[in-house]
Amino acid sequence: MIPVINQTAVFIRPASLSSSSVNPNDFAPPAGEIKSTLDQHIKGKQVLVFSGFSGMGYDDVKAFKTSLESTLREASLNHGNHNVVVVAGATSVGIGEVYSLAKKFEIKTLGIVSEKAKGGGEIASGCDDVVYVPDKQGSWQVLYDIDKAKGLTGSYMTYVASKASPASGGEFFAFGGGDVTVSELKEAKKLGITTRVYPDFQPNQDKVKERQGNKPGSDMTPVKTYLTQTLE
Repeated sequence: MIPVINQTAVFIRPASLSSSSVNPNDFAPPAGEIKSTLDQHIKGKQVLVFSGFSGMGYDDVKAFKTSLESTLREASLNHGNHNVVVVAGATSVGIGEVYSLAKKFEIKTLGIVSEKAKGGGEIASGCDDVVYVPDKQGSWQVLYDIDKAKGLTGSYMTYVASKASPASGGEFFAFGGGDVTVSELKEAKKLGITTRVYPDFQPNQDKVKERQGNKPGSDMTPVKTYLTQTLE
Protein backbone atom coordinates (compact mmCIF):
# COMPACT_ATOMS: atom_id res chain seq x y z
CA MET A 1 0.00 0.00 0.00
CA ILE A 2 1.13 3.54 -0.79
CA PRO A 3 0.11 5.68 2.21
CA VAL A 4 -1.40 9.07 1.53
CA ILE A 5 0.86 11.52 3.34
CA ASN A 6 -0.76 14.72 2.09
CA GLN A 7 -4.54 14.86 2.44
CA THR A 8 -4.65 18.60 1.77
CA ALA A 9 -6.97 19.65 -1.03
CA VAL A 10 -5.96 21.86 -3.90
CA PHE A 11 -8.64 24.52 -4.28
CA ILE A 12 -9.57 25.67 -7.75
CA ARG A 13 -11.45 28.89 -7.22
CA PRO A 14 -12.82 30.09 -10.56
CA ALA A 15 -12.87 33.70 -11.61
CA SER A 16 -16.17 35.47 -11.15
CA LEU A 17 -18.60 34.67 -13.92
CA SER A 18 -19.02 38.37 -14.61
CA SER A 19 -15.48 38.37 -15.99
CA SER A 20 -16.03 35.19 -17.99
CA SER A 21 -17.59 34.72 -21.40
CA VAL A 22 -19.15 31.46 -20.24
CA ASN A 23 -22.79 31.55 -19.20
CA PRO A 24 -23.68 28.37 -17.24
CA ASN A 25 -27.23 28.52 -18.61
CA ASP A 26 -25.83 27.98 -22.10
CA PHE A 27 -24.51 24.61 -20.93
CA ALA A 28 -27.60 23.45 -19.05
CA PRO A 29 -29.20 20.15 -20.11
CA PRO A 30 -32.33 20.16 -22.28
CA ALA A 31 -35.72 20.16 -20.61
CA GLY A 32 -36.98 16.66 -19.98
CA GLU A 33 -37.55 13.97 -17.38
CA ILE A 34 -33.91 13.67 -16.29
CA LYS A 35 -33.40 17.40 -15.77
CA SER A 36 -36.77 17.74 -14.04
CA THR A 37 -36.02 14.86 -11.66
CA LEU A 38 -32.57 16.19 -10.80
CA ASP A 39 -33.92 19.70 -10.25
CA GLN A 40 -36.48 18.36 -7.77
CA HIS A 41 -33.80 16.57 -5.75
CA ILE A 42 -31.36 19.48 -5.57
CA LYS A 43 -33.65 22.51 -5.36
CA GLY A 44 -32.52 24.80 -2.55
CA LYS A 45 -29.78 22.38 -1.46
CA GLN A 46 -26.03 22.78 -1.13
CA VAL A 47 -24.84 20.21 -3.66
CA LEU A 48 -21.62 18.29 -3.05
CA VAL A 49 -20.51 16.30 -6.09
CA PHE A 50 -17.95 13.56 -5.44
CA SER A 51 -15.85 12.07 -8.22
CA GLY A 52 -12.82 9.77 -8.16
CA PHE A 53 -11.76 6.18 -8.65
CA SER A 54 -14.63 3.75 -9.00
CA GLY A 55 -13.86 0.15 -9.95
CA MET A 56 -10.15 0.70 -9.30
CA GLY A 57 -10.88 1.44 -5.64
CA TYR A 58 -8.40 3.16 -3.32
CA ASP A 59 -5.11 1.97 -1.94
CA ASP A 60 -5.08 3.85 1.37
CA VAL A 61 -8.73 3.26 2.26
CA LYS A 62 -8.37 4.60 5.80
CA ALA A 63 -7.01 7.96 4.64
CA PHE A 64 -9.64 8.10 1.91
CA LYS A 65 -12.53 7.58 4.33
CA THR A 66 -11.02 10.03 6.82
CA SER A 67 -10.97 12.76 4.15
CA LEU A 68 -14.52 11.98 3.09
CA GLU A 69 -15.77 12.16 6.67
CA SER A 70 -13.97 15.45 7.23
CA THR A 71 -15.57 16.92 4.11
CA LEU A 72 -19.06 15.77 5.12
CA ARG A 73 -18.64 17.00 8.68
CA GLU A 74 -17.57 20.43 7.43
CA ALA A 75 -20.58 20.65 5.11
CA SER A 76 -22.94 19.65 7.92
CA LEU A 77 -21.55 22.33 10.21
CA ASN A 78 -21.53 25.04 7.53
CA HIS A 79 -24.90 24.39 5.93
CA GLY A 80 -26.86 22.05 8.22
CA ASN A 81 -27.04 18.38 7.27
CA HIS A 82 -30.63 18.60 6.02
CA ASN A 83 -29.67 21.38 3.63
CA VAL A 84 -27.00 19.29 1.90
CA VAL A 85 -27.25 16.66 -0.83
CA VAL A 86 -24.35 14.37 -1.77
CA VAL A 87 -24.12 13.40 -5.42
CA ALA A 88 -21.92 10.67 -6.91
CA GLY A 89 -22.13 7.85 -9.42
CA ALA A 90 -24.62 5.68 -7.47
CA THR A 91 -22.44 2.55 -7.31
CA SER A 92 -20.95 1.29 -4.05
CA VAL A 93 -17.32 0.80 -5.08
CA GLY A 94 -14.49 3.32 -4.79
CA ILE A 95 -15.81 6.86 -4.45
CA GLY A 96 -19.20 5.28 -3.72
CA GLU A 97 -18.04 4.88 -0.11
CA VAL A 98 -19.29 8.44 0.33
CA TYR A 99 -22.88 7.19 0.44
CA SER A 100 -22.59 5.11 3.60
CA LEU A 101 -20.61 7.88 5.29
CA ALA A 102 -23.19 10.50 4.31
CA LYS A 103 -25.87 8.42 6.04
CA LYS A 104 -23.90 8.72 9.31
CA PHE A 105 -24.44 12.48 9.05
CA GLU A 106 -28.08 12.05 7.96
CA ILE A 107 -27.32 13.75 4.65
CA LYS A 108 -29.55 13.16 1.63
CA THR A 109 -27.85 11.26 -1.20
CA LEU A 110 -28.36 11.07 -4.95
CA GLY A 111 -26.79 8.94 -7.66
CA ILE A 112 -26.40 9.83 -11.33
CA VAL A 113 -25.24 6.87 -13.38
CA SER A 114 -25.24 5.30 -16.83
CA GLU A 115 -28.21 3.11 -17.69
CA LYS A 116 -25.63 0.31 -18.00
CA ALA A 117 -25.75 0.03 -14.20
CA LYS A 118 -29.36 -1.15 -14.21
CA GLY A 119 -29.70 -4.62 -12.75
CA GLY A 120 -25.99 -4.81 -12.01
CA GLY A 121 -26.42 -5.10 -8.25
CA GLU A 122 -23.72 -2.52 -7.56
CA ILE A 123 -25.95 0.39 -6.51
CA ALA A 124 -24.89 1.63 -3.08
CA SER A 125 -27.35 0.85 -0.30
CA GLY A 126 -26.84 4.36 1.08
CA CYS A 127 -27.91 6.00 -2.18
CA ASP A 128 -31.41 7.37 -1.57
CA ASP A 129 -32.35 8.08 -5.18
CA VAL A 130 -30.86 7.05 -8.51
CA VAL A 131 -31.20 8.81 -11.85
CA TYR A 132 -30.23 6.70 -14.86
CA VAL A 133 -28.85 8.42 -17.95
CA PRO A 134 -28.98 7.00 -21.51
CA ASP A 135 -25.56 5.74 -22.59
CA LYS A 136 -25.60 4.48 -26.18
CA GLN A 137 -21.81 4.59 -26.38
CA GLY A 138 -21.34 2.50 -23.25
CA SER A 139 -18.89 5.09 -21.91
CA TRP A 140 -20.32 5.07 -18.36
CA GLN A 141 -20.37 8.86 -18.51
CA VAL A 142 -23.56 10.81 -17.74
CA LEU A 143 -23.64 13.18 -20.66
CA TYR A 144 -26.23 15.16 -22.58
CA ASP A 145 -26.03 16.91 -25.93
CA ILE A 146 -25.59 20.66 -26.04
CA ASP A 147 -24.83 20.95 -29.76
CA LYS A 148 -24.93 17.68 -31.70
CA ALA A 149 -23.56 19.28 -34.86
CA LYS A 150 -20.44 20.42 -33.03
CA GLY A 151 -20.22 17.32 -30.85
CA LEU A 152 -20.57 19.50 -27.74
CA THR A 153 -21.76 17.69 -24.62
CA GLY A 154 -22.28 18.48 -20.95
CA SER A 155 -22.22 16.36 -17.81
CA TYR A 156 -25.14 16.03 -15.43
CA MET A 157 -22.55 15.70 -12.64
CA THR A 158 -21.34 19.24 -13.13
CA TYR A 159 -24.76 20.66 -13.99
CA VAL A 160 -26.19 19.89 -10.53
CA ALA A 161 -23.44 21.97 -8.88
CA SER A 162 -23.56 24.83 -11.38
CA LYS A 163 -25.33 28.18 -11.17
CA ALA A 164 -27.66 27.01 -13.95
CA SER A 165 -29.29 24.56 -11.54
CA PRO A 166 -31.88 25.36 -8.83
CA ALA A 167 -29.42 24.40 -6.07
CA SER A 168 -28.51 27.02 -3.48
CA GLY A 169 -24.84 26.33 -4.13
CA GLY A 170 -22.47 23.64 -5.27
CA GLU A 171 -18.94 22.27 -4.98
CA PHE A 172 -17.09 19.59 -6.91
CA PHE A 173 -14.72 17.23 -5.07
CA ALA A 174 -12.20 15.01 -6.84
CA PHE A 175 -10.50 12.34 -4.75
CA GLY A 176 -7.95 11.27 -7.29
CA GLY A 177 -9.65 9.70 -10.28
CA GLY A 178 -9.39 8.70 -13.90
CA ASP A 179 -10.17 10.25 -17.26
CA VAL A 180 -13.88 10.74 -16.51
CA THR A 181 -13.03 12.77 -13.40
CA VAL A 182 -10.57 14.86 -15.43
CA SER A 183 -13.25 15.70 -18.00
CA GLU A 184 -15.63 16.68 -15.18
CA LEU A 185 -12.95 18.83 -13.55
CA LYS A 186 -12.40 20.71 -16.78
CA GLU A 187 -16.12 21.34 -17.15
CA ALA A 188 -16.48 22.39 -13.50
CA LYS A 189 -13.73 24.95 -14.01
CA LYS A 190 -15.39 26.24 -17.18
CA LEU A 191 -18.75 26.59 -15.42
CA GLY A 192 -17.33 28.50 -12.46
CA ILE A 193 -17.82 25.73 -9.89
CA THR A 194 -15.57 25.86 -6.84
CA THR A 195 -13.54 22.66 -6.86
CA ARG A 196 -11.42 20.78 -4.37
CA VAL A 197 -8.95 18.22 -5.65
CA TYR A 198 -7.15 15.62 -3.55
CA PRO A 199 -4.53 14.52 -6.10
CA ASP A 200 -2.45 12.21 -3.91
CA PHE A 201 -4.97 9.39 -3.57
CA GLN A 202 -3.84 6.29 -5.46
CA PRO A 203 -5.96 3.46 -6.89
CA ASN A 204 -5.68 -0.02 -5.35
CA GLN A 205 -2.21 -1.27 -6.25
CA ASP A 206 -3.32 -4.84 -6.99
CA LYS A 207 -5.78 -3.48 -9.54
CA VAL A 208 -3.11 -1.16 -10.91
CA LYS A 209 -0.84 -4.14 -11.61
CA GLU A 210 -3.71 -5.96 -13.29
CA ARG A 211 -4.61 -2.94 -15.44
CA GLN A 212 -0.99 -2.29 -16.43
CA GLY A 213 -0.63 -5.93 -17.37
CA ASN A 214 -3.48 -5.49 -19.84
CA LYS A 215 -2.60 -1.93 -20.87
CA PRO A 216 1.14 -1.30 -20.36
CA GLY A 217 2.06 2.35 -19.94
CA SER A 218 -1.43 3.46 -18.90
CA ASP A 219 -1.64 6.54 -16.67
CA MET A 220 -3.14 5.28 -13.42
CA THR A 221 -3.52 8.74 -11.86
CA PRO A 222 -4.93 11.03 -14.59
CA VAL A 223 -6.25 13.59 -12.09
CA LYS A 224 -2.81 14.07 -10.54
CA THR A 225 -1.28 14.35 -14.02
CA TYR A 226 -3.87 16.92 -15.07
CA LEU A 227 -3.45 19.01 -11.93
CA THR A 228 0.34 18.99 -12.25
CA GLN A 229 0.09 20.23 -15.83
CA THR A 230 -2.52 22.85 -14.88
CA LEU A 231 -0.44 24.32 -12.07
CA GLU A 232 2.84 24.42 -13.99
